[in-house]
Amino acid sequence: MKSASPTHYDLPNIDQTRQIHAHMIKTHFDNNLQNIPLSFRPHISPAAQCNFLITSYNDNNFPECSLKIDAHMRNVDHYVENFIVPSILKACGQCSLVPLGKEVHGYVLKNGVDKDVFVRDALIQMYSECGSVVSRRLVFDHMTERDVVSWSTMIRSCVRNRLLGEALELVREMHYLGIKPSEIAMNSMINLFETSDI
Repeated sequence: MKSASPTHYDLPNIDQTRQIHAHMIKTHFDNNLQNIPLSFRPHISPAAQCNFLITSYNDNNFPECSLKIDAHMRNVDHYVENFIVPSILKACGQCSLVPLGKEVHGYVLKNGVDKDVFVRDALIQMYSECGSVVSRRLVFDHMTERDVVSWSTMIRSCVRNRLLGEALELVREMHYLGIKPSEIAMNSMINLFETSDI
């Protein structure tokens, strides 16, 4: 039996995304979505529809479109759900828009969304992709709850920014805390050692 919610592989390509987006605009984000594929119909709230579009545009490498939807959402006050913030931060990172990412970070702090570990992980990733290593470290250091994704994102960031010492310190701290590194974190470390001079 097929799941009612879309998986990453069910997401439409860019042409399908644009058609769905046009339909939503034409119907004013009406909850009557007969022309939308069955797997996407559970996403009927305007915020969920916008998040669907943002995720699809991001996955199809059109983050600028995602950010336009974000601007629209803020204009009509549909910007409060935690589940939307990581998608917006991903688009900011893909476009290397630190000022907009910081604006979203301000929104996160102002509205108490910063308690969500997924939002924090997305902040770390966004700052990392934008090359703001100090900001991503501050977010990580202020996290009260860290998951393996938090640690893996930090290690990948160190690899991206050639910060061998910090990467090793993170691995030591994970070991000390009894946190098993993810496969992604281990691959990042291997890549770092392969390209380093040690």
